[in-house]
Amino acid sequence: MSTAVRVLILEDQPDDCILMLRELQREGFAPDWQRAETEAEYVALLQQPFDLILADYSLPQFDALRALQLVREQGLDIPFIIVSGTISEEVAVECMKNGAADYLIKDRLMRLGPAATHALRGKQLREEKRQAESALQESEMRFALAIRGANDGLWDAKFTSEKPWQDPETPVYYSPRFKALLGYQDYEFGNQWRSWIACLHPDDRDRVIHALMAHLGEQVPYNMEYRLRTKSGRYLWVSGHGQALWNEEGYPIRMAGSIRDISERKWGEEALQRAYNALELRVQERTAELAQANEALRKSEERYRSLVRNFPNGIVALFDQDLRFTLVEGAGLTQFGFSNLTLEGKALEEVWPAENRATIEEKCRAALVGETTVTEFSHNNQVHLVYVLPLASGQGETYTGMMMTQDITDRIEVERLKEELMAMVSHELRTPLTSLRGFSELLLHREFPPEQQRRFLGIIQQESTRLAELVNDFLDLRRVEAGRYIFQCEAMDLEGLLRERINMIPSDDGKLSVRLAMSNPVAPVWADGDSIRQVVTNLLSNAIKYSPHGGEVTVGVRQEGEEVIVWVADQGIGIPPAALPKLFSKFFRVDDEQTKKIRGTGLGLALVKEIIEEHQGRVWVESELGKGSTFFFSLPVATQFLSESDFLPLAANG
Repeated sequence: MSTAVRVLILEDQPDDCILMLRELQREGFAPDWQRAETEAEYVALLQQPFDLILADYSLPQFDALRALQLVREQGLDIPFIIVSGTISEEVAVECMKNGAADYLIKDRLMRLGPAATHALRGKQLREEKRQAESALQESEMRFALAIRGANDGLWDAKFTSEKPWQDPETPVYYSPRFKALLGYQDYEFGNQWRSWIACLHPDDRDRVIHALMAHLGEQVPYNMEYRLRTKSGRYLWVSGHGQALWNEEGYPIRMAGSIRDISERKWGEEALQRAYNALELRVQERTAELAQANEALRKSEERYRSLVRNFPNGIVALFDQDLRFTLVEGAGLTQFGFSNLTLEGKALEEVWPAENRATIEEKCRAALVGETTVTEFSHNNQVHLVYVLPLASGQGETYTGMMMTQDITDRIEVERLKEELMAMVSHELRTPLTSLRGFSELLLHREFPPEQQRRFLGIIQQESTRLAELVNDFLDLRRVEAGRYIFQCEAMDLEGLLRERINMIPSDDGKLSVRLAMSNPVAPVWADGDSIRQVVTNLLSNAIKYSPHGGEVTVGVRQEGEEVIVWVADQGIGIPPAALPKLFSKFFRVDDEQTKKIRGTGLGLALVKEIIEEHQGRVWVESELGKGSTFFFSLPVATQFLSESDFLPLAANG
């Protein structure tokens, strides 16, 4: 079966053209061809897609070297074979250097078919290589994003000895999240085995190392809970998992694993266990003292109440076989409108809220037959975790039950906010990445006119810039929030900074102007110059973006007592009143028809707020829909700090 091939022939002799086509047919090709004799004809035909170019070296007004140059200038990857009556070896080498796939003498045209096959195969291999490189780059990007987005700290070690645990210098890759969990910057935590070993809690080190050796030497599963010392000196509870690879001789060659912060869970378990142990002890003491005088019983009960009265955000209650409360204490009683007096001596069905009474009754009855249960329930928009367990005598007989509740609303809200943040970041990253991938694949796999190529490249540039802005704003915001952004504060001239930022604005078509309004000089402020430039740039950028019909943007400054007020006012589209309270929240954008057409990350104003508040300043906004907006921020006057700080840098964490 013949192979279709689109051929452009640069030849002034029709007979030679027919001979070349005949050789291609003998090789099994079915050529769809066009012929050009002049440069103008050749350039016009290059706008069409061709698989192969056959060119005489010298034509009356044109030559092969010029034809090769035009192919390169247009960025085309088309195999180019020179077929000439006579050509010197030096000229042939020059042609090959300029991109020719091969050269032939016309009296040896029998080589044309194999040469064309070889050239087309070379193009196919180059295309496959480009696709493979693109796929590899995309895979590496996905892997890097997965590592950055993972909540767990990851590590990966390659072993060069049969007993790697004996070599503390074994190289190990620790992910940025691994180091961040321990409070370290990337460069502060060494990439060796000993860095992790040095952080192990002394009480955990032997058992953790033993478990690791057992996994590497005996292939025993490695799953541990232990403590690691952070940069601040406190210890973090982690859940560690890992899996090794072994060679044919049974020696480990590589191991990868992860750590997850479980401190909150361990502290909760320890607190509950301590409470449970203490309560169990007090109940046993109370049972042993029942035979004694009422005074001894009263003292014992009072000691127990003192223990549980301040049980954080929860209730501790004992109940008998009739589900009647015998003792109730805890700081969480007020959340239900209870007191120990309103519950003690009352049956559960008499006093417990009806909305979850059946569930609690079921768990209490299960405890009286020896079953421990854990469940959640809601009350007054609060979520509570409830533990119900049996209390047994020395003979193992269940004589009463105990219920402990804990308000976990804040913890659930934190988890929800984390999930919303990750979903928002994923969406904001995926949108420009989709555009980058789509237009780059179009440019790779299809031929477009230069004008359309430039338009596609412009879109790719815009989306990559947007992606960079999103990542930079997000990283800056996270550093400020985490207290890792160092502000180098000093006395600075605010007027000069504002004029500098205004002069950086590119000129437009004259529809919009920017001016500085400053009637009186103001005192120097105490601030970090780079971060205040970022604040002013963000506010000016927003004012320009949200003034699509032009107008005037005013940058003003005035002094009020010990602070200097700066404002940026525009005559743009304004902000709906309902959106003002959320305007400085991360990823928040006004949702209406006008703003949907304006690009933004939703991080700029959140970053402005964090930076200004770290400078002990304020930020606020006034706006009228359809008439424009004015954003204000304040900075302290430098004279407040000069005598106290002695010009030392001010850290963001105070």
